[in-house]
Amino acid sequence: MTVKTQKQTPYIALDLLRAFAAFLVFFGHMRLQSFVTYSALPKEDQTPLVTAFYAVTRLGHEAVIIFFVLSGFFVGGRLIELVQKEQFSLRRYTIDRISRIFLPFIPAVILTFCVAYWMDEVFSISQFVGTMLGLNGSFVDTPDRNGALWSLAYEIWFYVFGGAAALLYSVSGRKIMSFILLGAALFVLCVLEAKYTLFWILGALVPALMQGGGSAQRGLSPQLSILLGVFALVVLAGGVALYQLTVDSQAVTTTSIIPPSGAEFLVALGTCLLLPVMTQPWMNGLLRWLAKPAVALSAISYTLYLFHLPIGFIVTEYLLPASEHVSLSTLSVYGLKCALVLGCVVPIYFMFEHHTPRLRRWMSGAKT
Repeated sequence: MTVKTQKQTPYIALDLLRAFAAFLVFFGHMRLQSFVTYSALPKEDQTPLVTAFYAVTRLGHEAVIIFFVLSGFFVGGRLIELVQKEQFSLRRYTIDRISRIFLPFIPAVILTFCVAYWMDEVFSISQFVGTMLGLNGSFVDTPDRNGALWSLAYEIWFYVFGGAAALLYSVSGRKIMSFILLGAALFVLCVLEAKYTLFWILGALVPALMQGGGSAQRGLSPQLSILLGVFALVVLAGGVALYQLTVDSQAVTTTSIIPPSGAEFLVALGTCLLLPVMTQPWMNGLLRWLAKPAVALSAISYTLYLFHLPIGFIVTEYLLPASEHVSLSTLSVYGLKCALVLGCVVPIYFMFEHHTPRLRRWMSGAKT
């Protein structure tokens, strides 16, 4: 998913977190395309290691919540800063967001429906157009061959909501336009699930709470950072565990200690509490040896998120079908499938998302 905006201070830890979340979703979906459910496995295959493999690869939903918080932190936090400095420009913001999200998104949607057509699935033009406009999940169904697109509907309308709110509170704001846009965004987000908008807003508030307008609070010592980081990880891990206890499973009995939405909130809150720690200058120094791989993996994470499912369906259908067993050989096939899909995603990234700055300059009317 897309979370970055222009001219932000690079944070290695946040690049790693973004990449980790994207690959967590990726590996989870590839497992679903490669193996039967845990309860359908033969008893002899249900070893502790296999159980751990299945447990880790079912954390995709929690990873998406992390994406929502990061999106709020980068995009929403930047909007708050621009409004406070009276520097918000609707034109610049619109160009920035459209170029960022739609350049790889449109080809991903086209590929998704091409795969659906290839596999003789029934869909309508309204579903195609609705998905393009971010109306899947609210007015049309999210396409079966790319269920990951459910979260892109939220992202698109988060950006409309954030831009409309910034326009409303900016000095030169066009009030009527901002009310119309804000109303449209809130309508769609309420038809979806409003709690995810609250998680995005929570992420947007973190920079302001750090008193840095998008940069880390300089006075947070390494010792205090460690304490806050440990507490944040406890909250985050607790949210993950509590949410997993509520997820439907044929293998184990689930129970709800707290409502699922409460567990999701803890995941979002834990992520928010981690952000001040991960954006400390000393953290960049500590992780500087990981800077290049972090930037590279983070750069392709949005394209990976968008394209891995339809490509995975093609690979599964024609090359590497799902297995009813988990063994060293089938895990090797799983690894090969992941490598093949990733090998397709990388050139797609260079075809589309890599050219985002060039598209942005063209839309701005600047010379390239």
